[in-house]
Amino acid sequence: MDPLFSAVFMRHRHNLNSIQNAFTQTNGDLGYIIQACQQVKKLDKLIKKHVQGALARHCHVVNFQNNTLLLSVDSNVWAGKFRLIQADLLQALRQEKVFCALKKIDCKVAPKAIPKIQTVKEKRDFTLSQDNANMLDTWQQQLENGPLKKHLKAFLKHHQ
Repeated sequence: MDPLFSAVFMRHRHNLNSIQNAFTQTNGDLGYIIQACQQVKKLDKLIKKHVQGALARHCHVVNFQNNTLLLSVDSNVWAGKFRLIQADLLQALRQEKVFCALKKIDCKVAPKAIPKIQTVKEKRDFTLSQDNANMLDTWQQQLENGPLKKHLKAFLKHHQ
């Protein structure tokens, strides 16, 4: 082991232990937050048993307090679909021990903060068949000058 690393590690070892303890202790503010997150995660799994299909992927438990379950959905579309099953879901959840005193379910729209961006994994190179190249070339010759003609020429030049 590098002596410099050893010296630095030994000097800051107590900091690493205190960070580790902060995440493993169940008392204190951080412990309360961790427990609350674990509870919400358990409730979310339970909800997924009763909410099926695509709606289950777009519906998430936010909080359960004062016998009110707060769910979030990704968009107004999913909120509308949720409203269609809300009464049946309330009845079904009341059969679960955790939700036996459930009074109501609120649903709020909370769009995802970062939308998924599709990226091109690899550039696909191909060549056009002679028939397709001739057809596109004939078509681009008939076009008036403009961006479509310019891009079509560049496309044909690149893929022939």
